[in-house]
Amino acid sequence: MTQVAVNVMSNFQITGFASDAGEVNLKAMAAVLNLAEVREFQKDVFENSRSKFFIGTEAFGGSDVITVFEVFPDHRTTYNRYRMQNDQVSRYDVLEDSWVKVQ
Repeated sequence: MTQVAVNVMSNFQITGFASDAGEVNLKAMAAVLNLAEVREFQKDVFENSRSKFFIGTEAFGGSDVITVFEVFPDHRTTYNRYRMQNDQVSRYDVLEDSWVKVQ
């Protein structure tokens, strides 16, 4: 299982990643970073100054997914999980236990 956490600058450029992250994961991360909902979450995290914004990959449900989260001094909070298939980004709906395409 590969876990990657990426620091992101305010202009949404990926500034660092593990060498084994892979081009597919980086493409998926870039697509997720461009989602309006993720941009809004990142803006909120930067403005509150109590936590740090991260995006990374983790194993979830038998495959690697992109996870958007914030890290506080004493805990981590997941905003959402995303996956990319055939250039289409989907968001995990925890209540329905299903993947929903993001428009």
